[in-house]
Amino acid sequence: MLNLDGFQSKSLKELEKLSDEIAVFLADKTVYDVETIMHNIAVLETTIALHRVFDMSKDSLIFDDGKDSLVHQILTGRSESLKLRAANSIYLDGSHASDAYTGGPMGDGLGFGLGHSLVSEGRTIVVMNDFALNYGSTYEALLQISRLNPDLTLVVIDEQKSLLRHYNSMNAAIKSVRISKTYTELKKDMKIVLDSNPISRPILSTLTYVRDVVKETVIEPTIFKQFGMDYQGPIDGQNINELMKAFKLSQKMSGPHVIHVQTRIREKKKRKLEFPAFKTDYERPDNYTDYIQTLDRVLVNYDDIVMVNDAHMMADHFKEFMFRFPDAYHTTSGSVDLMMSMVAGLVKDRSRGVVSLTSKLAPEIITRIVTHFDQKNIDLLILVRDTGLGLYGDPMNHGIYDFVLSLNAPHLDIFMAKDMLEAGLLLERMLETKGLRILRIPSGVEEVAMDNYDVSSIWDELIPVNDTKSAVILTFGPSVRQFERKIRVNQLDIALVNCRLVNRIDESLLMKIYDLGLDVLIYNSEGRFDVLSHEVLKYLNENKMSMNVRSVNLESVDLNYGSKVLKDVHKMHIDDVLNSLK
Repeated sequence: MLNLDGFQSKSLKELEKLSDEIAVFLADKTVYDVETIMHNIAVLETTIALHRVFDMSKDSLIFDDGKDSLVHQILTGRSESLKLRAANSIYLDGSHASDAYTGGPMGDGLGFGLGHSLVSEGRTIVVMNDFALNYGSTYEALLQISRLNPDLTLVVIDEQKSLLRHYNSMNAAIKSVRISKTYTELKKDMKIVLDSNPISRPILSTLTYVRDVVKETVIEPTIFKQFGMDYQGPIDGQNINELMKAFKLSQKMSGPHVIHVQTRIREKKKRKLEFPAFKTDYERPDNYTDYIQTLDRVLVNYDDIVMVNDAHMMADHFKEFMFRFPDAYHTTSGSVDLMMSMVAGLVKDRSRGVVSLTSKLAPEIITRIVTHFDQKNIDLLILVRDTGLGLYGDPMNHGIYDFVLSLNAPHLDIFMAKDMLEAGLLLERMLETKGLRILRIPSGVEEVAMDNYDVSSIWDELIPVNDTKSAVILTFGPSVRQFERKIRVNQLDIALVNCRLVNRIDESLLMKIYDLGLDVLIYNSEGRFDVLSHEVLKYLNENKMSMNVRSVNLESVDLNYGSKVLKDVHKMHIDDVLNSLK
C-alpha cells in the first residue's frame, strides 16, 4: 500500500523513496503492458514535482494524450482502481476534481490546454511527450499561444522521439562541420596540444562536455522562442529537486513558457522492476510470427511499390521491404494528411501506392482518399494496423472506427482475413489486381498454419451451407477461427461463412441461404459501424427478400472496457452467440 500521508511535507529523500515505491507498484500491481508502464515511469519524478509545487485545487494539470497520467491518478488517491485495469480505461474519466482533461489523440492536449488557460483562474500546466512535436496540431496550438499569450506552462517530456532530433538544422550543421577536413585536423591538433599540458586538460574536458550537451539537446530553444515562449532546460527528469526548482520559477512567471525535461534514465536511477509473466517478452517457437512479418515477406517480392508508413515503433516497420527498397520506403509520424498527399505524389504509371497506419488514425484519411484516389481511380492499398477491440478499456484506442471509410468512398473494398496465412494470401491477390482497397490487420502473434487456402472468392463457406443446417453465421476476422473450432468440436448444425470482403455481398451465396430458409446471425466485433449487416440488409431490401437476420455488434455497447470484459458484459462471447442459436 502506497503511503501518501503528509505528501506536501515529505522531505526530498522521502519523495525519492516514494518515486521508487510507485515504480514498483506500477510494474507489479497494475495490469498494464510494459510499454505503458515505462512511459509513466518516465514522467514519474516530473509528476511528483508538479504535485508538490502546484496547487491542484486551483491549477490545472493536463496530460497531452492522457496515457501518461497513472502517477497523477496515484497521487490523487486512485491507486486501488488501477489494479482493476482489465475493466477500467487508462484515460481519466473526468470525475475527479483534479482531472481537467480526460485524454485524446497525441497533440490535442496542448490545444485543449490553451483554451482552458484562457478561462481558468489558476495556471494551466500541459505535460506533452516530444513525439507530439511531429504533429501539425501542436504547431497550430503554439501559433495561437504566441498570439494570445496565456498563463500556460508547457512541460516537454523529451524521450528523444521528435523528428527534430534527426532533421533539425543544428544537427545538420554539426554533422557538416564534423566531416570537413579542416575541422578534423583542427580537432586533432587541439587535442594533442591540450592533452599534453596538465593545465589545459580541464579545458579539453569542458569542450567535450559542451560538445555532448549540444549533441544530446534534442529540442532547440529557438523553436519555442519563435512562438514567444520562454525556455528552461534541459532538466534532468529523474532529479526531483531540480524539477521542483524549475516549477517554482514557473509559478512566478506570467505568460507562456516551456520546461524541457530529459527523461533518459541515469545509471543511478535504473530500477530493478519485476513484471508479471504476462507482461514480459518471451522466446517464441520458430513457427510463430506476427502479421507485419507475414505481410512484409509478401511486399518484398514487388519492386513496383512505393510505401508510406506511419510507424510509431520499430514493430510497425516493414523491415525487409525497408532494407530491400530504401528509396521506395518512407515514414511519417502523425501527419495523416501528409502521408496521403505524399503517396499520391509518389505514385506513377509503373508504381503502386501502399500506405500503413494504425486503425485509430484511419478515419482521418477520408477526405484524402476521396480527393486523391477514389475520384481519380488511382491504385492504392491501405494496411490498417491494430484493428478490433483492445485488451484494455480505452474507447479512443479500440481499433473499431475505420469501417466508416466505406460510407464515403464507394469504390473502396475492405478485406479482413481470418488468420495470418490468409492475410498474406489476400495481400498477394490484392497486389496482383488494381483498385482502392483496405486490408485490416489485427494485433497479435499466431502459429503459422500449413493450410492451403483459396482466396479467389469474396466469401468462403468454411462450414458448408446446406439443408442439414438450421442457421448460418456470417462473420470475418479472427472470430471466424473461434466459431469454427466451437462448431466442429460441439458438432453443431450451424454453417459458417468467412466474409473476408466485408463491405460487399456474395450474391450467389446469400441467395443460396435465402432459398434454404436458414436463420442468419451476423457477428461483428471488429467495427463500431456494422458495415456487414448494413450491406446484407440493404441487398435484401433492394431485392424484396425476407429473411430472419439478427446482428451482434458493437454499435450500442459501452466501450469503457477491455475486449474480454466488454464481451462478458454485453454477452458477445462466442459461447453466448452459439447458445442463442441452439
